[in-house]
Amino acid sequence: MAIRSGIGIGAAQVADTSNIMNAYGRQIAQQQKAQALQAEREAKSAEKYNEELADIMASYKTTGARDIDIPEITAAYNQIKEYNSQANKIKDSERPLFKATIKNMMNTVNETSLRSKELEGRTYSIASTVAQNPWDYDPKVIQDIDYIKKTPISKLGAMSNVSPLDYQRLPNFETINNIYKDTYGIGEKNSKFIEELREGGKRRNLSRVGEDVIKTDLIQRFTNSPEATKAISYRYSKQFGKQPTDEDLTNYIMDEYKAKYGLDYLGEIKDLKEARGEGGTSESDKLSYRQQIVGGAIQGDDASIEKMRAQLPSGSKITKMKSIAIPGKSKGGYPLLKIYIPSTDKQDEINEVINLASGEPGIRFNQLLNNYSGETVPYSKFGIKGAKPRGEQFVTPKRSVTKPKKELTWAERQAAKNKK
Repeated sequence: MAIRSGIGIGAAQVADTSNIMNAYGRQIAQQQKAQALQAEREAKSAEKYNEELADIMASYKTTGARDIDIPEITAAYNQIKEYNSQANKIKDSERPLFKATIKNMMNTVNETSLRSKELEGRTYSIASTVAQNPWDYDPKVIQDIDYIKKTPISKLGAMSNVSPLDYQRLPNFETINNIYKDTYGIGEKNSKFIEELREGGKRRNLSRVGEDVIKTDLIQRFTNSPEATKAISYRYSKQFGKQPTDEDLTNYIMDEYKAKYGLDYLGEIKDLKEARGEGGTSESDKLSYRQQIVGGAIQGDDASIEKMRAQLPSGSKITKMKSIAIPGKSKGGYPLLKIYIPSTDKQDEINEVINLASGEPGIRFNQLLNNYSGETVPYSKFGIKGAKPRGEQFVTPKRSVTKPKKELTWAERQAAKNKK
């Protein structure tokens, strides 16, 4: 067998372990170096992790957000901060998921803040535009903007997406009025003389235009004005809750026009006495004329009734009627006048029946003529001839009633024959 090398001759042989120890030392050194590198990597990873979380949390902004939304946005951010305080307790393997969760939560907060800022800009734009011409917009826009300003965005739902396009200006209704006015002028040129009206010593001509003339002109004008057509269609749909057909729109336009202007035209007022070279008129003339037509109307005189109707707004109607018998209460047959006066800018519609056989119908007739004719005859003077404070009272004309002949008995008829 081989002889081990050693120290001394004949002494105990000692093994050489230097190579083994050197190898072990190198292994320990390598492990320590690897651990140091791992610790360094982990430290850098943790530092990067914390920096990334800090960057995510630092992205929080409320600049430009609405004051009403900032408290909710801040509360949400504080919840994320509380959750983020657990970051150092998270295992390395769970860090990516934790960081992603923080990022998503912050994205939601920042998106809400941005939406709030954009909503503030849109509502400001709408409010500023409407404030310049509030009458050009539906009143609902004011209510909506006020509600949006007072409500957090989290509770607005679809209204948080409000846009200036949601609130368009109302159609220009003035275009409708201009068309009606122009058509009125055309109608006047094409109107034909009907009669001469006389009242209070004055006279004026009444002329009338055919409805077809007005309708043709209106249709042509609306056809040539898309803006006016849009406006009248909008007004129709708001009133009736549906879109109009062409026929609906034509009828609607005609009804509006006739309610505003009618088909009659009154000429220039001229003084009758002045025309005869006798000077002006007097208050007594007004009273006398008023008494004549009112008295005649009570008598059922058609001419007087027509003169009274001519002083009322276009479209007014006065119809002679008789009362219906009511068993046990009235035998019926009493003269009545049914008066219909359409509504005007200053007066409501009137639709009433006046009994000519009882009460004081003349006072009501005088009241109506005072309201519409342009000439006022005081009640205190209406019942006095000549419009003088003292004098003979004007008595409402009594309707003549033919009394039925008395039926004779057979004996009375025989006696009458014998006398002959």
